[in-house]
Amino acid sequence: MLADDGTTRRKTASSHAMKGRAVRRWFRWLLVVGGVAMGAVGLLFASLEAFYRYQLAQLPELPRMGDAPVSLPLVTRVMTAHLGGTALQVQPVLPWSLPVTRRRNAQLPDGGFTLAYAAAGEWLRRFDLPAQPTHWRRQALAVWLTRHASAEQLLAQWSSTVKLPRAAPGLGNASLSYFGRPLETLEVSEVAVLIGSALGPISFDALCRHDLAMKARNRVLHSLQRTGGLGDEEATRLMGQPVGLAPASPDEPCR
Repeated sequence: MLADDGTTRRKTASSHAMKGRAVRRWFRWLLVVGGVAMGAVGLLFASLEAFYRYQLAQLPELPRMGDAPVSLPLVTRVMTAHLGGTALQVQPVLPWSLPVTRRRNAQLPDGGFTLAYAAAGEWLRRFDLPAQPTHWRRQALAVWLTRHASAEQLLAQWSSTVKLPRAAPGLGNASLSYFGRPLETLEVSEVAVLIGSALGPISFDALCRHDLAMKARNRVLHSLQRTGGLGDEEATRLMGQPVGLAPASPDEPCR
């Protein structure tokens, strides 16, 4: 009887020892796999950071925030609504998100990256850069802008440099070319024409394509209505009006 008990205890101890060795092997395997995975993730992040810095290094210079005049309150109001929010915000974007960042990103509230992307595009326009890698440079510069500029600075930078067809750079010059009046005298629907034409899904000459200009304006006015910037009756009235653009210059006839 005692011999049987001893044998049972030895078998039990042997079974526990085997289970313990198996657990230790699995634990060591998990440590190795986890270490490799963490190393791979770290290498990926480091590579993306290096890629981001390389793209910035290819630029002749980076924007200097604060050089542009402050945007008019009406421009700020219309732009904020067009980008989908009630307050213009820009949150810093990390370089590792560069491959998946879109012009409109649900993780970036109130269109902050859209504004940075637009400002980056207008900044790059002034340089004679190779066409093929411009997308990544623009993405990298947009990421840099979200980390070094406020929403107000980005809007001021974009407003002073945006280039619309048949107008010199800047919303102020576009206002003179399109409506024959200074920007500060425009109504909300006229500012909506400028912003909708500049940031629409397609590029077009608003002075020649009043139909597209009206659609672009109404998209912006609808955004103002949706965010509470316009009442329903006022929005409906403005959307039904003609765009009121000046005729195209006979020196540059429409094609």
